[in-house]
Amino acid sequence: MSISNFFSEFSLFALLENLPDIVLRFDRDGRIIYANPAVKSVVGYEPDDLIGRGYQALSIDKEIFDLWSKYLGQAFRSKKNVQVALTITDASGESRHFDSHFIAEEDFETDKIISILNVNRDVTELTNARNSAAEAQLVLTSVLDMVPHLICAKDANGNYLMANRAMAEAYKLCATEMAGKNQRELHSDPIQLELMLAQDQQVIQQNETLEIPEDFFTDAWGRERVLHTTKMPFVYHGIPATLIVGVDITEQRKAEKEKQILNAQLRQRRKMESIGTLAGGVAHEINNPLTGIINYSQLLADDNSDEMTRNFAEGIQDMANRIAKIVEHLLTFARQDSEFAELFSIEQVINAALTLFSATLKIDQIIVNIDIASDIPKLMGYPQQIQQVIMNLITNARKSLNLKYQDYNPNKILNIHAQKVTVHDTDFVQIAIEDHGGGIPAKNIKQIFKPFQNRAQGSDSVGMGLSVSQGIIEEHEGTIVCESELGEFARFTVTLPVSKES
Repeated sequence: MSISNFFSEFSLFALLENLPDIVLRFDRDGRIIYANPAVKSVVGYEPDDLIGRGYQALSIDKEIFDLWSKYLGQAFRSKKNVQVALTITDASGESRHFDSHFIAEEDFETDKIISILNVNRDVTELTNARNSAAEAQLVLTSVLDMVPHLICAKDANGNYLMANRAMAEAYKLCATEMAGKNQRELHSDPIQLELMLAQDQQVIQQNETLEIPEDFFTDAWGRERVLHTTKMPFVYHGIPATLIVGVDITEQRKAEKEKQILNAQLRQRRKMESIGTLAGGVAHEINNPLTGIINYSQLLADDNSDEMTRNFAEGIQDMANRIAKIVEHLLTFARQDSEFAELFSIEQVINAALTLFSATLKIDQIIVNIDIASDIPKLMGYPQQIQQVIMNLITNARKSLNLKYQDYNPNKILNIHAQKVTVHDTDFVQIAIEDHGGGIPAKNIKQIFKPFQNRAQGSDSVGMGLSVSQGIIEEHEGTIVCESELGEFARFTVTLPVSKES
């Protein structure tokens, strides 16, 4: 042996002896022909005590023994290196993880495998760290899935890197299905989509958190949701991304809106009560002198033989009686709602409302057509409230007609129709109020019963009338619907159930 070869082999031997890795060499019969000192930390034997013995001497459990036997045989037969992960209980009783390599050593002269070099690197700390990280990831995933907020991370191209259960369910998916999906595949609203992607780009490029107090989001179920969204820059496994947390505030906004509606309805009710009080006061003030006018005109007509004077007196009496009728309706309108529902005639309610409007409609040159069926039964409810609804609908119709026609026009028509209808053996009273004004755009019809909406185009007022009217009708277990053709007509139909007591 040359000096260089000697030193080369000596250096290799010294390296093996000082390696922390466990190094074993097996002959073709499975006997140990070399073991470095590191083996003692696992099996508890000195290396020299293992030489010439089979791998059974390693005192490993049967499962690992069978695996060792399998991989040794596999390396011998295939002449290829075999790499496996093994978990072995060492001499102290601790479980240790090894990255184990079975390397076939070949005799180049005979081209036969003469031995197997087995190198085992202790990866216990690395494996435990990975297991801990995996457990922590599992816990984090479980916690995120329990959170009701919509949480996800997206890269600059809109690809989902992760998502919790709430986010995935918004798109009818499982959380595991979200990773790799692009938001363009999932989100159906193109305007919302482009806005969200632009916001994500902004967060990544400017490296700044973006907070959106009211973020509108339509999920895959078609539900329109309102989110309080926070978007922040984030690095996910080395990928620049946006971390998004969306808190669903839909119910909160709905509750706030309902509170706003109730407050507005309360203000409207107080306003109507004030108007009623004023109307009642005015009516009482008019009533006293009006009674005198009627009586004096009656005396004048009875005691005067002059025909012209008598005709004038009767004319005064007719006008005074007409005023008396208006005063009567004002007093009815001013009367506070009874605590209990009562039977009432819808014809009387409509006539009372029209009496209060008669002068105004005449001045506006509006043609009023009234068609009230004679067989309409009485209704159970609060007549003052129903009169308020009728008056609101007439007011809206009048505004619409005056916007379309400034002066007289044969088409400046207001139709009021009432009849009894039967649906599924149940009787209802149906009141339709139709005007030939400007109509309502189709896209606005669903909105007009919401608070602060207005059916009259060009009106500057903030509308509560239709919202309050709908509330009153629904309290009477009825419905109010709108039909319209823009530029032609608008028809509001109120349907109220007939009381069994009637």
